[in-house]
Amino acid sequence: MEGRLLERIMNAERPGAQQQGNALTRHVSSVGSYLGRLLNTRQGSTAIAPDMGLPDITNFAHVGGEEVETLENLMESIIARYEPRLHDVQVKYKPESNSAFSMAFSLSAKVDNEGTLVPVLFETILLPDGRIEIRGYA
Repeated sequence: MEGRLLERIMNAERPGAQQQGNALTRHVSSVGSYLGRLLNTRQGSTAIAPDMGLPDITNFAHVGGEEVETLENLMESIIARYEPRLHDVQVKYKPESNSAFSMAFSLSAKVDNEGTLVPVLFETILLPDGRIEIRGYA
């Protein structure tokens, strides 16, 4: 249940960094951090994996219906492909968002905690400028 390679390298350089928080909390934090980078990557911007990330979604903050379902499915498929630490990923639109200019989604999944799949929930917010903000909960 280690973090991603670069996180482990950075933590090795900081004394006491590994001891902060319990293992599950660190793991969920690592997953949330990576989800933020993954979902804010634009398709075509990574030469080694051109389909990594999402297409330009700036117009999604102003639509509904089928487009919302398309965005849910798109996020689920990208996460399933590029974040193997998550299982049973489900992304659902939360229409009760506090802002008329952003969209909120709940991202539920399961993460492996020493052989046991533990449910996790991330709040995923599509901001008006097309960036996605991730907030994680275990």
